[in-house]
Amino acid sequence: MDLTKTKLSKNLARTLEKDVKSFSDNLTEMTGSLSPNLLQSKLLLDSDLPSPSCDLGQKLLNEFFHPQASDIVLKAENECFLCHKEVLMTRCSYFKAMFQNTWTEKNSKEITLNNVKPEAVAALLCFLYGASSELPRFCPLLDILQIADMYGMAELTTVAKYHIKSEMCHSFHRPCKDCIANAPEVIQLASFFSLNDLFAACLKWNTKYFYKLWPNKGFASMQVDLREKCVKAVMDSLNDTNAISLLMETDKFLSSITRVQWTKPVVAMGTTLMTSCCDYIALCFLALVRNKTLMILFEGIGWKIDVVDRILTQISSQLSIENVCGCHLAVSRLIYLSDKESWNQEFSTMLLNLKITVWCFLVSNYFAVIHTESWNMLSATDKMTLKSETICQGDTSKKLSKRPVLSSSLNKNSVKPLKQTAPVKNDQKKQIAKAKAKNQNMKLSCNNKATNSNNTPSCSESRRSEAVNLPTLLPPIIARQELMYGWVIEEVVTKPIPA
Repeated sequence: MDLTKTKLSKNLARTLEKDVKSFSDNLTEMTGSLSPNLLQSKLLLDSDLPSPSCDLGQKLLNEFFHPQASDIVLKAENECFLCHKEVLMTRCSYFKAMFQNTWTEKNSKEITLNNVKPEAVAALLCFLYGASSELPRFCPLLDILQIADMYGMAELTTVAKYHIKSEMCHSFHRPCKDCIANAPEVIQLASFFSLNDLFAACLKWNTKYFYKLWPNKGFASMQVDLREKCVKAVMDSLNDTNAISLLMETDKFLSSITRVQWTKPVVAMGTTLMTSCCDYIALCFLALVRNKTLMILFEGIGWKIDVVDRILTQISSQLSIENVCGCHLAVSRLIYLSDKESWNQEFSTMLLNLKITVWCFLVSNYFAVIHTESWNMLSATDKMTLKSETICQGDTSKKLSKRPVLSSSLNKNSVKPLKQTAPVKNDQKKQIAKAKAKNQNMKLSCNNKATNSNNTPSCSESRRSEAVNLPTLLPPIIARQELMYGWVIEEVVTKPIPA
């Protein structure tokens, strides 16, 4: 048996040597010189070449490997490929435009292809001749997509996308070890070459299995915009059915990931998603209580306590006049179930604290809440209790007017600047100083006279008669007063300054 295999291998080697020698002779006859590295001849020894799609493809591929009537040479770097113009024109629109129009390469026997690797050219020619539905293994996927994009080969791009889905992503099933390693590369290739359908499929896959795909150095090293798109895809998928499950998966993901340097971007992605889940749960609190998906968090003890505390804190911080009635109903329902099903005591305490916060908000905003649509959701007992506990009693049939906008809360650009007064001259400054000094002396003399005799005119009277009229020396002063309702009053002060 071993002797038979040895004979077959020797016969195959002789046949291949003859084919390579024939190819070299044809190339020497066309170009006049032999290239030192002939990739086209080496492909004859490659056992992993993709199989042709049909008998015609097999015959054309044999003609490519055994060129007897080639009429054009394609050169990439140091490699030369003997080809046929008719095949190139029929299968590729780029070469058709080259040979039919007035390009400089139309009458040339040798065409140099720039900015492409020889392996990519070999993969392109194997596809043009054999029309295979598989990709060769001797060429990287990136180079194949690049040359397909450069020469407008949409069919080759389709084959590459099929290869990515089936070989690299395993048809987007539950990620295995190979899928996790290939996912970052696939997402980057789909984004770079604008493979929109493939990119959408990757985002959908990422949304379903983010907790498996993200803890990967490839994800951490991706561009920031791609990481943001992956996070946004998961955030956009939030709904009343999956919000709690996404929150729990995100919390497990953040708890399990190791805090090292390369995981910082991934941790940031998980933190952003966690915040988004809490915001959504707080916004749809009543709906989640009604469909009973929120009850998952209250089953058992452990790490879920921290998650519940974060959610309830978020709910209390997002209370508003529109949603406070719904929050009151939801919390009351949870407290009822807590007493009925004997939940953890710590959970019950947290719920009671939230109910107190919600009730205080209802009482303090009673006259605003009664005019909202959610007011009718409350029971008659709750309405009567709220009315009795409200501090202010009055006519509730009228809606409250809008709160006045205080000028102190406006932006700096919207505040009306003070009017500038005319600058005080040096002569006026001297006169003001003298008047102040004289007024001070008059005050001291008045005090002395008041102690000596009661019949002496008062200090204020003497000051009125002898003090210099200060306002005549000063320019008009602009007084500005801001009232509690945001009104601004401006007046010119022209009266004498009081003593």
